[in-house]
Amino acid sequence: MNTNIVTTEPEKQSKVLWIFLAFLLGVCVLLVGLTSVFGLSIWGLSSIQKQVSAHATQTQQAQDARATQTQQAQNARTTATVAAMIDERANFDFIDRFDDNRNVWSAESADDEYYRGEYGVMNGQYRWNFAEVKQGFSLRGLKSTGQLYMTDFDMYVDGQSRQDGEGLPCYGLDFRDTLVDNHHSNYVFQVCNGNEFAVFYFDGPSSEWTLLRSWKPSPMIQPSGWNTLGVIARKNHFKFLINNVVVDEMDDDRLNTGMVGVFIDVTQGTNRSISFDNFYLQVR
Repeated sequence: MNTNIVTTEPEKQSKVLWIFLAFLLGVCVLLVGLTSVFGLSIWGLSSIQKQVSAHATQTQQAQDARATQTQQAQNARTTATVAAMIDERANFDFIDRFDDNRNVWSAESADDEYYRGEYGVMNGQYRWNFAEVKQGFSLRGLKSTGQLYMTDFDMYVDGQSRQDGEGLPCYGLDFRDTLVDNHHSNYVFQVCNGNEFAVFYFDGPSSEWTLLRSWKPSPMIQPSGWNTLGVIARKNHFKFLINNVVVDEMDDDRLNTGMVGVFIDVTQGTNRSISFDNFYLQVR
């Protein structure tokens, strides 16, 4: 008996077809599984990114809130400090509001090689009015009553400058002003051009100016407006203030005592005007 099974051609084709279909089904199942895994991964990453973004936003908001609170606290401290300084000045031993010239500030009216104009106490201010400046020059107005020479002091004055054309006249405070053999040596703290300040030393015998603190712009200066300038001197250390804020400080030992007052510096041109008001001085 012949036991060999003979497979016909149609049967072979049917088996191949079923194998191919099974293979396709497996591929489909694999693709579905991969798609699900990939989708879950994207969803997971998106969820993590959202969480990170939300955390970053919360962190930034917290930082902004802390920065705002810090700035508000600083502003409150600054306001309190300024208020305390103003209150303290009201009790200074020497206060001149320039209602009159009882303190004998220098005054002059002239038409000479330097200027045509006048300066002195007038209209409740210590004013320097120049209809014409023929060549640039500097002038000082020194306190001339009571104690004249001093080492440690707090000094303040309100100042304002105006002129035709560009730039503004310079004005400021003169201190440790010493007169020897008819020559003044002194320090000057001044604002100029309505937006910057500097500190100078003037050596009278040689007539030379030395720039001690270079010109610096300051947001504290009000161009064309009134500015309160201040100098606090303790031995060889000086603090400089504009509108009740310390803008610079330094040490210098060239002059250890002297007189105090105001200072102006003008350039050639017409209609230059500098005004001072509310001069405060306390010897320490």
